[in-house]
Amino acid sequence: MSGRRGDAPSIAERLVPEAFEGANHSPDVSAFIRGLTTGALVGAAIAGSALWTRYRRRHEGSQRAETGDAVEADAPVE
Repeated sequence: MSGRRGDAPSIAERLVPEAFEGANHSPDVSAFIRGLTTGALVGAAIAGSALWTRYRRRHEGSQRAETGDAVEADAPVE
């Protein structure tokens, strides 16, 4: 199934070409696959961000402990 801009394939077709090989999918199937791909990419970005934040907090905490600075874990700000 081609994208709306002439014969250019959609990003979903470029990312997962085997899902489109040899079949004429309905617009509903194409929209579902685009949504599924977008959801997967957004979910991966959110999970990666959470992991990166956790890593940075742990790394910064151990770095402060090595230099002798006081480490305060989630202390309330007044």
